[in-house]
Amino acid sequence: MRRLFGLFAGFLAILVTPTSASAQGKTSVLFDGVVLTGKAHFFGPNTTPEAQNILEYGGPLEAKNRLFPGIELRFNQSGRLTFGVGVQRWNLEKFEHSSYIDPDGVECRYDEIRRADGEVVTGTLYVNLLTRGPARPFVGVGSGIALLKGSGAIANIVYRGKSYPDSIQTADLLKAVVKGVAGLNIYPAKHLLFSIAGGYINGPALTLGAGFTF
Repeated sequence: MRRLFGLFAGFLAILVTPTSASAQGKTSVLFDGVVLTGKAHFFGPNTTPEAQNILEYGGPLEAKNRLFPGIELRFNQSGRLTFGVGVQRWNLEKFEHSSYIDPDGVECRYDEIRRADGEVVTGTLYVNLLTRGPARPFVGVGSGIALLKGSGAIANIVYRGKSYPDSIQTADLLKAVVKGVAGLNIYPAKHLLFSIAGGYINGPALTLGAGFTF
């Protein structure tokens, strides 16, 4: 009986004693990047015709740069529920070249260039499926806003052999962001954190991050 009690006490001691991989701080700072693997979709009404043309005419915008850099601050990192506030710099673009031959056999051509860039701010609630060990899977859902500067241009216009000035529209874009991810937090050493996640952030996305806890 005494031996059994000793084994049970030792087992409890192992459970409650943090190891170098699990003795992490409750707050973390992650320097991350979002890789948008598909087209970007934004939610909410377009307040002006210019905004609608920039975001919707000719199809959704695509990632201009493969990696959108950012930073995320997470609270209660070592607990079951973690809340994160993040901001990334997004840069989107859609380019299309069009040309045709008019009835008189004269070539006409133009380029359509639509851009949107700015900050995307999100709040995310993470559920840590494991709270101990060097590798801890998680799922998360969140939402936020995109604060973007948009522009749309019909450029390099040539009609019946004559060049015309570019036609440019601009608009401030305030759109909703929806986020859902699943991933893995990796703690290779005390106060060091790597995070990788895949899911949806207004489009199929992959998130990579590295940072520290305190």
